[in-house]
Amino acid sequence: MNNITEKNVREFIDAMNRDALEEVNKIKTETKEFNEREYKESKKRIKSDSEHEKQYEITKIKTQTNREISRLVSESRKEVADKRNNITKQVFSEAENELAAFTKTEKYADFLSMSAAKIKSALGEDNLTLFLREEDMKYCEKIAEETKCTFEIDNTIRIGGLKGKRGNTVADDSLDERLESQLEWFKANSGLTVR
Repeated sequence: MNNITEKNVREFIDAMNRDALEEVNKIKTETKEFNEREYKESKKRIKSDSEHEKQYEITKIKTQTNREISRLVSESRKEVADKRNNITKQVFSEAENELAAFTKTEKYADFLSMSAAKIKSALGEDNLTLFLREEDMKYCEKIAEETKCTFEIDNTIRIGGLKGKRGNTVADDSLDERLESQLEWFKANSGLTVR
C-alpha cells in the first residue's frame, strides 16, 4: 500500500483515539454540568417538600441523567465503530486496487509461476488442476514450463492468482484469498478497536 504507510495508519488511529477521548470527556463534562444544574434547580423546587418527595425527585433526575449518559455513550461508540469500518473498507479497497494494478505488471507472470510451484508442492503434481481468471489464461504456457497440470477458468477469482485442486484437496493461493485472510488480522492488530 503505497499511499498508506503503517505510520500514517498509526497516526490516524491515534488521532481517532484522541477524538474519541475528547468526545467522551466532553460528554462527561456536559453530563456533570447538566447534573449539577438539574440538581440545584430540583433542590430549590423541592426544598419545602417532604424528604420523601426530595428523594423521589433526586432519583428521577439521576435516572434521567443515567439514561442520557447511556444514550450519548452508545451514540459515540456507534460513531467510532462506523469510522473504524470506513477506515477498514478504505484500506482494503486501496489494497485491492494495488493488487489489481500488480496483475497488469510483468512481475505478475513470475508471481503466478511461484504460486503454481507452491500449490504443486502442497498438493503434488499428479492430476493437478490449476484455476485462474480468464484474462490470466495467457500465462498458462509459462506456468506449464515448470508445473505439469491442466488449467481451468475460475470466475470466482476476481483480483488474480491461482487455486489448485488435486482430487478432493483444494489450495487457494489467489490474491482474493490472500487479501481476505488479512482482514481479520487487520481488525485485531490495527488498533481500531471500540472500547
